[in-house]
Amino acid sequence: MVLVLMIFAVVHEFQDADPPPVSQPLPSATPSDAPFSRWCETPRPTLSPSTTPAATPSGIARGWRVRTFPSHDTHSFRNVAATRDGSVWVVGSRRTAGPPVVCGLSTLTNHPVLRRWDGRAWHELSAPPELSALETVAVAGETAWVFGQCRDAADPYAPCYARWTGAGWQGGTFESGRPISDAVVLDDGQVWAIPQPEHNDKGHVFHWDGRSWQQTALPFEPQAVGASERGGVWAVGGVWNEDERARPAMARWDGRAWHSLPVPSRAKGLESLLTQVVVEEPGQVWILAESWRMCLNDEGEEETCDERAHVLRRNARGGPDRPTGLWRQNDEALLSYRSTGVWEMVARMDVNALAVTDRGLWAAGQVSYNGPQASYVGWTSSTYLYGAVWRIER
Repeated sequence: MVLVLMIFAVVHEFQDADPPPVSQPLPSATPSDAPFSRWCETPRPTLSPSTTPAATPSGIARGWRVRTFPSHDTHSFRNVAATRDGSVWVVGSRRTAGPPVVCGLSTLTNHPVLRRWDGRAWHELSAPPELSALETVAVAGETAWVFGQCRDAADPYAPCYARWTGAGWQGGTFESGRPISDAVVLDDGQVWAIPQPEHNDKGHVFHWDGRSWQQTALPFEPQAVGASERGGVWAVGGVWNEDERARPAMARWDGRAWHSLPVPSRAKGLESLLTQVVVEEPGQVWILAESWRMCLNDEGEEETCDERAHVLRRNARGGPDRPTGLWRQNDEALLSYRSTGVWEMVARMDVNALAVTDRGLWAAGQVSYNGPQASYVGWTSSTYLYGAVWRIER
């Protein structure tokens, strides 16, 4: 059943072709800049260069078809989620520059962006009024949850949430002072969410039981959470000791409490974290482990080296070859892990999140490119971004 949102929405359909960008130089300095003129040596800002690269990725692997949805008015898409009926949700942000403040420089303001694919076209939806930024989206059936930063909180980075009720958004604030970095919704309405990691030895998970949020403690800091009706709820992550060294950890929820599970050991001297978990409906669980070693560089400083990735799986079964939902980026290329135990390169694209559907993959991210140096209050760069979503099918 397609979710119908009864909110004021502006239809915004992405285009497959990249429209020509519009160069928008900011106004010159106002008279109020005069007292600061001796410090005004920063180049005048430029909102966009005269040309932008296409969002169509290069190096598309044989057998894949990639349809590109560029969005030049969006800075970046942070997260993507998909439902069984084919609906796809993405969240991100767009940036606008205000009038010149000092030295002809403007401040940049981020605005939340929320869009939904109904199977035929993209629609831009009104973002929940409680949130000034959107970082994470989780959906199941007709239920949609978004997570981000509170609009009117004393702490501008305070984490907030909003749930679509069918008639409007209902929002609130988490007690944790960190943004929500991962969340999953079950068909029965339960929600599991974790805050952004901080290199601690312990952590917690937020659980919506259908009436209120509960906070449950974990003996490690979670990096990801996954769940399905038959596969249960899993949290994966790791523990950071006093020397900032990491070891992997994972746990499963039994309905009342978390129970830690053993993690297969790796080579001696390697640090490791579990960073992704996918729980499929039949009970198959896929977990991505990332490991590294600390080495000394030529200046005698510690840095990471010997980086590796390996996959843990539970209830491994046969069945058709398919993407599992685990993914990595390597040399600017998107790699997808398949159920046959193979990492497959998809294409070269800058991805922040990936969602699996029956027909393939949806990826959300951005396209970056270099241009004339742009300067704003507290920020100078010659790297430009615009958001993009990719539909990837065989």
